[in-house]
Amino acid sequence: MTATTRNTTLLIVAAAAIVVLSLPGCAALAGVTGELAALGIIDEDVQKAVEVGAAGAEVISSINETFTPEQQYYVGRGVAATILVQYEPYRDEQATAYLNALGQALALASAQPLLYRGYRFMILDSDEINAFATPGGHIFLSRGMIRLAESEDELAAILAHEISHVVLQHGMKSIKSSRITSSVVGALATTAEALTDNQLVELAASFSGSVDDVAQTLVTSGYSRATERDADAGAVEILLSVGYDPGGLIRILERMGHELEPGGLDFAKTHPDPDVRIRWIEDMLEDSNVVSGVNNSVTQARFDAALGSL
Repeated sequence: MTATTRNTTLLIVAAAAIVVLSLPGCAALAGVTGELAALGIIDEDVQKAVEVGAAGAEVISSINETFTPEQQYYVGRGVAATILVQYEPYRDEQATAYLNALGQALALASAQPLLYRGYRFMILDSDEINAFATPGGHIFLSRGMIRLAESEDELAAILAHEISHVVLQHGMKSIKSSRITSSVVGALATTAEALTDNQLVELAASFSGSVDDVAQTLVTSGYSRATERDADAGAVEILLSVGYDPGGLIRILERMGHELEPGGLDFAKTHPDPDVRIRWIEDMLEDSNVVSGVNNSVTQARFDAALGSL
């Protein structure tokens, strides 16, 4: 490998630390240079970039070990960037603020209320019925998904399901174990300057591949039935803890069943049949005495005020 090629590879490893390699073409380059500029290392000594890459290499330290909150955040940020290549954000400050306030309240009632940089909620400007939750707490709901909700209980149910995916680390578990080879593991134990050319290439590819694995699961293949059932169970627990009616999740799924088109590019492609999920949730609630702990007139008024424009 020539000196020029090696330096280029070193920069790729540094960029991998901020996990934006999944962006295609010019978008990837802009994202990488923007992040490096923010770190104050653009046009500086390449070794500084290498040090950033070496630190970020811990993101893939071992698929069989618990990922740190920082690692999950950086992988999740890369996946979020991939999603935002495909979807535009919906820019409505009132709606976004309301979604985040509700989402933060629900997250506090989850088994993992604190994340490395907290939960973040964004509306996607799409009529698709869809939602995504990346590792590290980036949660996206499309306008089409939000419009299914007719009350705060029901919107809370959607958010609680997505929060549960984050808490249960479903995204991280979709990373293929083959990404972690003996060469990569060995590379993580040394400094970037001492890495062989082959280790550098493999390390950069593993970062990019890890992001691709999660994005592929969220957008294309979907989680297993067991995984979705676990997320539904987690959502029910959160809703009961906060005082929202978990029956809101059933009502959302009923509407979803009417609206989704078989073979479509939304929830129908990546999630089990809504009727199957309804039966799961009904079984979960069979012995529960659900008493709503919220003032429906208050919640309905703020729900309508915040989301009426959608």
